[in-house]
Amino acid sequence: GFDINSKDASGITLLHKFTKEGDLVGVKSLLEHEADFNVVDNENRNPLHYAIMHGHKKVAKLFVNQLTINSKDKNGFTPLHLAALQDDTELIDFLITKGAKINEKDAKEGYTPLHIASLYGSKKSVQILIDSGANLECEDNNFRTPLFLTIYQCTAHYDSRAEIIEYLIKKGANIEAKDAENNTTLFLAAYNNKMQIVKLIAKKQQASNDKIK
Repeated sequence: GFDINSKDASGITLLHKFTKEGDLVGVKSLLEHEADFNVVDNENRNPLHYAIMHGHKKVAKLFVNQLTINSKDKNGFTPLHLAALQDDTELIDFLITKGAKINEKDAKEGYTPLHIASLYGSKKSVQILIDSGANLECEDNNFRTPLFLTIYQCTAHYDSRAEIIEYLIKKGANIEAKDAENNTTLFLAAYNNKMQIVKLIAKKQQASNDKIK
């Protein structure tokens, strides 16, 4: 007979395909016929990864369980990394309540979901992660914290990142942090000619100096 879990050359099953299309009825029917929800393609992505990548919230929620919640694809991305990349606040929240590991790092850069949300997401995503206990000082493979990385990257996308940088500083992110090259956040902001951020950091430094006195 027909094997419901058979894969094509890319390792993709029917369940992957239906998930990618967001076909809730099709997905439910496959699951009733014992399709394997842990099945992975050649990129090590299971149906939960697919559902999040393609923005299908209802389908994604069907696949969340002990086995899938912290599963990693080939890049070391967990479902929470992918939800942060998609800036899907509802799924970020949902995955965290279901037990997603919040400070898990990817394989290539050592990014946590907070690094990714700070770089690509909205303030709301960053907020949910921080309120749920994401570590502000978690470093990537180059010793860059989310604040550091965002300042480091905020050249072209400056305007969209400004409020996130402000928010991270407000939440107490360490402005004295240095990366593998010994750069400070202040140096980077000045180097990228981001005077608004330079002022912010200087103001924060002044405030902490005043506290010490």
